[in-house]
Amino acid sequence: MSTIHTWPSTRDFHPVSFTWGVRDNSRSFVSELSGAMQTMSLPGTRWAVLMEINNQAPDARARVEGFLTRIRQANRIEMHRLDRPRPIGTIALNGVTLAATASAFASTVSLSGCGASTTMQAGSMIGIGGQLLMVAQDATANGSGQMTVQLTHALRAQHPSGSPVVLSRPTAKWILKSGDIDFPRYKTIATPLALELVEAF
Repeated sequence: MSTIHTWPSTRDFHPVSFTWGVRDNSRSFVSELSGAMQTMSLPGTRWAVLMEINNQAPDARARVEGFLTRIRQANRIEMHRLDRPRPIGTIALNGVTLAATASAFASTVSLSGCGASTTMQAGSMIGIGGQLLMVAQDATANGSGQMTVQLTHALRAQHPSGSPVVLSRPTAKWILKSGDIDFPRYKTIATPLALELVEAF
């Protein structure tokens, strides 16, 4: 059984570059007769991260090596989006919940407790039931603090009304794309280390 380890917040683990991506699960079919194309959107789209840890002293790189060698592909990393830890906008960071039951495969959710007339910009990250989600378009709460939010990904499971919504450092579970890891070094310096992570669920 895999063990979950939180991505460390110490300076040794701060990437010098960080690329956020998506790994689509859609399918496309092209007719051999007419050339017409049909596309099908399927559940299972995943987030992906490319990051690079800069040159380090050997002692600092040793801590990174110890963490990653323990992870490999057998275990999981719990990590928020490092370059966007909080929503963009004025929405409350605490006390936000689902205003109504959100069905599995829904791409719209209703939130309560957001604060009257607060905002959340497209591209903001939120967490519902352990799933890391991105806001698809700008949203504004009404005078009662309720906000309807469009999502870029469908929910993987149903969540009842009143379920908490995580807005500060919402996390996902990650796996290294490859369990084979090389730790480069030149003379007395540990040189840049590139990592690729994909969401695991």
